Amino acid sequence: VGTYKGGLRQNVDDIIFDNRAEEFEILSPINGTVNIEKKVTVNWETHNGGVKTSKLFISEYPDMSFGKKYESKENSITLELEYGKTYYWKVENEPFLGYDSRFNSNGIFSFTTMSYEDKIKSLEKEIEFLIEIADPVDFEISDINNLKVELENLKNMESGSDAIDYGKSAIEEFLGEKKIKKELRTVI
Repeated sequence: VGTYKGGLRQNVDDIIFDNRAEEFEILSPINGTVNIEKKVTVNWETHNGGVKTSKLFISEYPDMSFGKKYESKENSITLELEYGKTYYWKVENEPFLGYDSRFNSNGIFSFTTMSYEDKIKSLEKEIEFLIEIADPVDFEISDINNLKVELENLKNMESGSDAIDYGKSAIEEFLGEKKIKKELRTVI
């Protein structure tokens, strides 16, 4: 807060103005959200002009120590984080015209990314669903059987990024086969 000193006014002692950026709030992810993907988009309110840049501060610690800072001219940033961690974050808007910056008014938010185990379970469910709905018109029986083997292999793997990569690859390969067969049928 500052005192107005310009213009033609004689008595400036009673004119007070707020020289900070407009007040704003964090929108998502909702504070305390758990089991979200490790690739997450965080966003906050935007106002009619006046904001030169926004700075996202994110940390694994509630006191925001050892954090990272990201800058954006938009009101969102997409981050690739790690599985099974809680992150704390806040945003600071820096306005044009030399006004003071301001942090979001609703404080530090947190969210937790899903664990390796939960991500692997979701991939297993996705593969089980693909096996269940696989149409023999679009897939060879051998493709479906290979996916069943991939599912068993995934279930027997140790939890971690290798298992997640394996599950994603199995799904992409299976769906890629469907795309190739559909393209061949339209050519014939």
